[in-house]
Amino acid sequence: MRAKDVMSQGITSLTYDATVQEAVELLVNTGVSAMPVLDKDGIMIGIVSEADLIRHARSEAWDRELREEASIASSFARPVTEVMTEKVLTVDENMPLVEVAKLMSTQRVKRLPVTRDKSVVGVVSRVDLLKALLSRRPAAAVFPPKAEPPALSTAELLHSAVTAAVTGHSWSVARRGDVVVNGNVAHLWGVVPSSEILEAYRLAAANVPGIKSVEVHMHVLSHG
Repeated sequence: MRAKDVMSQGITSLTYDATVQEAVELLVNTGVSAMPVLDKDGIMIGIVSEADLIRHARSEAWDRELREEASIASSFARPVTEVMTEKVLTVDENMPLVEVAKLMSTQRVKRLPVTRDKSVVGVVSRVDLLKALLSRRPAAAVFPPKAEPPALSTAELLHSAVTAAVTGHSWSVARRGDVVVNGNVAHLWGVVPSSEILEAYRLAAANVPGIKSVEVHMHVLSHG
């Protein structure tokens, strides 16, 4: 498996002209700890993290009584390019996961931007690597072979097919939902409100031509 097989796609990013305040709001609202900063051509020029923003915060910003001062307002109006980290460690989308894992371990980073040529196409995190590890387990349940399944030759095609099968329905409400395909086995992740919805996800993935079995790693949210 390679970085592109497990990375989170559709990542949130900031443009070079964003302010520190916009960066803070976006990090908080999306629940991520870092995101790329892109130039006008969409090329990554740096990354801004929670640590960057905290490290560059002026001492006055922590004083509640002074929060209305003009100096505080101006600090939040600074361009994000002044506080971002410019030297960013990245991985190519075709890098094998074993190399990605070694790089994360030796550099002690939680996530790495994934690039295709010069463009950022996703992010691979420690959680993504753990999902990939668990997907290496033998399937617990094998479904009967389907008659004349269409020739889906790559994990990338199967991943797209399973993702399409579990989205766009009234029951497609999983939080932090994700799909990992290893060989012909689909692994489903996320948090759902009921076991019935969990079963709907499982059945939808199982009916994708080319998928032989489904491993469900979803959690049912307890209301008790």
